[in-house]
Amino acid sequence: MQHELDGHYYIGSEFAKSMLMYDGGDVNLGSTNRVTDSVLLLGPHTILGDEVVRRLTASFPPLRVAVPRPKPLQVVP
Repeated sequence: MQHELDGHYYIGSEFAKSMLMYDGGDVNLGSTNRVTDSVLLLGPHTILGDEVVRRLTASFPPLRVAVPRPKPLQVVP
């Protein structure tokens, strides 16, 4: 299941076998939530060293982080 994190606040939620999508916006995924067997997918506007990314990975250690490959540049004639 996919869940958009940007602009959302989660309290007492459980995320299992989920794709948590984050693109650099405000998010509150506090310690009352439970995350198991899930992936944090970082969008193109996310800064890898961002405080939110560090907080999410520290709060939920089993959370894997994925960054999509950038599309190749195209030259327009």
